[in-house]
Amino acid sequence: AIYRYILENGSKDRVPLSEELSFIKDYFFLHKIRDDGKIKLDIKVNETDNSEILPVSLQILVENAIKHNKATRESPLTILIFIENSHIVVKNNLQKMAQQLKSTQIGLRNLGQRVSLVTGKALIIEETTGEFIVKIPLL
Repeated sequence: AIYRYILENGSKDRVPLSEELSFIKDYFFLHKIRDDGKIKLDIKVNETDNSEILPVSLQILVENAIKHNKATRESPLTILIFIENSHIVVKNNLQKMAQQLKSTQIGLRNLGQRVSLVTGKALIIEETTGEFIVKIPLL
């Protein structure tokens, strides 16, 4: 189902937010099996929201959070997805790994370019001492 979603929607400019959220739940389910109890996903979005979003954009951000943060049962990685001021927000607690992977920022840069082309708006990226937050404009 995950691979099919990417193939069917990867070249589109937009998909319904509800479809993207359903895809994220399927994608996260696989991580949950592998990392049981170490990673938590909390989606606080009204399922009837008629907004649209760039396809696979939430997956890029969830994958980014998992890739760059350590997660244990005692100190889980918590990813929160919610809507704020016509943006979908993906926020996670910052738990950088001791041996940090060299980040090329290509994923975020490419997503930022796609967001700019399709929406005419900027991808908002914020990092505090404890959180990493990315805001994508909804369509």
